[in-house]
Amino acid sequence: MNYLRGLLLFALLFNKQYTSAQRYPTRTYTLRDGLPQMQIMTQLTDSRGYLWLGTKNGLAKFDGEQFEVYTRCDLGLESGHIVSLTEDRHHHLWIATAMGLIRFNGATFTPFPFPDSMARSSVQIQADDTGVWVHIYKDAAYKLFRLEGGQFRNVASFVPGFRGLSPVNIQ
Repeated sequence: MNYLRGLLLFALLFNKQYTSAQRYPTRTYTLRDGLPQMQIMTQLTDSRGYLWLGTKNGLAKFDGEQFEVYTRCDLGLESGHIVSLTEDRHHHLWIATAMGLIRFNGATFTPFPFPDSMARSSVQIQADDTGVWVHIYKDAAYKLFRLEGGQFRNVASFVPGFRGLSPVNIQ
C-alpha cells in the first residue's frame, strides 16, 4: 500500500502538467516595429512607466504599444550611440553618449558636451538629490565627475580621500 502511495505521489509530482514552468506571452520587436536599431545598449523604465531604450543609432521610448524614436539630430550631439540612461528627481531623462550628456525634460533636449579630456570614453551615469554623476573609464583610469551648472567637476577635487578609490560601477 505504501508502495502505491509513493508511486502515485511520484507520478503527480513529476507530471509535466504540474512541473512545467509558466509561459508568459512574449513578443519580439524589430526595426519594422519602430526600433531605431536592433542592438540595445542600455534601458531604463522611468517614473511614468515608459521604457527607454538606448541603441547605437538613437533613443526609443516605448509606451507599451508603439515606439517614439529620437535620432542623433534630435539629441543635439554628433553621436547617436547611447551608452547609459538615468532619471533625476525632477523626472528629467539623462542620456549619455561617449561625446557628452543630454537632458530631456519631456519637450526639449539640452546637450552638455564633454570637454576634450573626457570625450570618447566609457561612460556610466547616475542621478541623485545632489545632481548627475558621470563615471568614465579612459586611458586605463577611472574618473568620477559631477555636472554642476553645465560644467563637469572632477570629484577628486571636492570629495576628501577619493583619489585612492577606483569605482567600477555607480549603478
